[in-house]
Amino acid sequence: MNSNKKKIAIIVSAFVIIIFIIEFFLVAPTLKEIKKINNDIRIEAEMLETKIQQGQFLKKVVQDFKSVESRKNEIDTLFIQNGKELEFITQLEIISQKYNLEPVFTKIDKKNLTDGKTSIAKTMPLSLKIEGGFEQLLKFLSDIEALDTYFNISNISINSLNKQGNITAEIIGTAFILEFENTTL
Repeated sequence: MNSNKKKIAIIVSAFVIIIFIIEFFLVAPTLKEIKKINNDIRIEAEMLETKIQQGQFLKKVVQDFKSVESRKNEIDTLFIQNGKELEFITQLEIISQKYNLEPVFTKIDKKNLTDGKTSIAKTMPLSLKIEGGFEQLLKFLSDIEALDTYFNISNISINSLNKQGNITAEIIGTAFILEFENTTL
């Protein structure tokens, strides 16, 4: 019996050693490889999700671009075309003559013109004085607002001239001149 116990102990010991060897040389490296693959899959899934979000964002940007591009000509009319600044001033003179107003334009200092290097437009500050009736002034301002070209009025100063109802108004504003070489929408 003693020898049977020794045989059983040797068999059990050999079996435990074989299981340990299998565990150490086969299962542990396989588990390590599975964890590495799982981590790689998770990283790849995160990258794919990021790319999907970027793709959706890109699709939205392209759609927004197409909607803006179709309105580009409409948007361009808000700006004074480069070299057509005098035509804009002439439009203001025609409107003032329509309401019997006498406009006096203050000289524009060239250094106040911003260059369009950082944007698609440069700004053109404009100051004019108008003499006439109050109602005519309001109609003049209404017609300026109805112009296709955008003129941003920043200040209006109104003074009474005499008892006949005539006033003097000083209008200070900014127009925007479109720089063609920068208009890449």
